Amino acid sequence: MDSLEWRCLGMDWRRLRIMPWGKRGSRCCCGVIECTLCSGATPSQLSVVLAGTTNCGTCSNCSGVNGTYVLDKVDGFDCRWSSCFDIDPDITATAATNTSSLSIAVVITDLFGTIYVDGLVSFFSGNACDGFTLGTSSYQSSVAGPTIDCGFSSYGVLYQGTTHYCNHSGSTMSITAV
Repeated sequence: MDSLEWRCLGMDWRRLRIMPWGKRGSRCCCGVIECTLCSGATPSQLSVVLAGTTNCGTCSNCSGVNGTYVLDKVDGFDCRWSSCFDIDPDITATAATNTSSLSIAVVITDLFGTIYVDGLVSFFSGNACDGFTLGTSSYQSSVAGPTIDCGFSSYGVLYQGTTHYCNHSGSTMSITAV
């Protein structure tokens, strides 16, 4: 696999790696390109609402993750939106594991005719998504292909699991095109 293909794999490398490079949803190029899995126009931004994250164990300020975030279309990927956000106040699990920022991404892929909408929330120890990754919460929903309405009139993706300290078990992610 050449360096362009590795760079194109992005956050959803596990699913894209097993797909033939000609499949829709796996292409990578330069600049802003349309998502071929959208039945209409590809939105340049998505609004993501996270709700239901709570404290657990020694964590504090976990509810600071809940809120509305605007994600930008990622250059070079046809079906990916992502942005980084600083959290104030920090989420504290222990003295050595403060979460100061999070990266939120929405990725749409096609796997054998099923369209997957993946939401990923990654937690970082430093501001501006710099520093160590402290964990990731994942959300996923699927629909029968071949395309999906990327207008996402309040489209919900279901919580799948987490490796972060906060309690995400009752959390939700809703997506709407901006």
